[in-house]
Amino acid sequence: MIGISRLSWSLAEHRQLPSLFSQLHPRYRTPWFTLIFFSMLASTLIIYGNTEVLGNLYSFGAMLSFTTAHAAIVALRVKDPDRERPYKTPGGVRVRGHLIPMAAVLGGIGTFAAWCAVTALHSEARIVGIPWMIVGMGGYFAYRKRQGLSPRKHYRIERPQRPADFEELDYKTALVPIFGDDVSATALSSAAKLIGADGVLYAIYVLPVPSQLSLEAGLEQEEAHGRSVLESARIQARRAGIKIHTGLIRTRNPGAALVEEAQRVGCDVIYWSTIHAPAGEQRIGPTAAYLLSKRPCRVIIETQNQLAKRPERVGAPA
Repeated sequence: MIGISRLSWSLAEHRQLPSLFSQLHPRYRTPWFTLIFFSMLASTLIIYGNTEVLGNLYSFGAMLSFTTAHAAIVALRVKDPDRERPYKTPGGVRVRGHLIPMAAVLGGIGTFAAWCAVTALHSEARIVGIPWMIVGMGGYFAYRKRQGLSPRKHYRIERPQRPADFEELDYKTALVPIFGDDVSATALSSAAKLIGADGVLYAIYVLPVPSQLSLEAGLEQEEAHGRSVLESARIQARRAGIKIHTGLIRTRNPGAALVEEAQRVGCDVIYWSTIHAPAGEQRIGPTAAYLLSKRPCRVIIETQNQLAKRPERVGAPA
């Protein structure tokens, strides 16, 4: 199912199957129709129950497809010799100025001989396989003719292009404020997807200090808890292969402290998650509002899905 869904999607993308086979599920991004169609087809074939016949039919199709693939490799070396190829099989031989890969030649001869053997030795391959192939080729030519397309030319479904002024965002450093008990470091994982494998995360635990206390003294338990959260986040980030720096800020104004810290380290983006923040910082609280007003860099705010949190209604007893 993995192979047939991928191949059918590619054939549909190149206008060799109806476009319905190339449609992707809006949520899971999988070719849903192709999976359903071929699952039903496979289930129908299993009803027959003769695994030997099914195996011979599979060999018929597999050997023919492998032969075609080997022939395509040789044809591309002749028709498109300048194509960029990150890897070339060794053992090539020059024929009329073209470098022909002998591995593809020998593989094609071998698979074609196996296909001939399957066709000659098993009657079901001749009775079912060859007519099925003819029907498939007839369907291909009929589909191309109906669409007004040449059966010999290459086509592809047109997809929306990027706007001319499109600029791809490239983040290298991200600052992630952490409040409370975000020991799961979910915000770190989300921010890591923005900056890629070569980026650096700065995890900053924000410890608000009341005005009646000194910035340098008090709140020892809260500070110890914050450092414990940072250590847990650091361990999880290292296990995930994320480059991370941690720090703790004692401040009376979390927003101003985060802006100053972002400017100091030169962050490209601040990833602010309000899910584990204190009650006063849920959704767009004062710190988030301050960050959006100052914006030392790009600011991304993650909030809780309110629909997911909505409690179910419970009917009153009669």
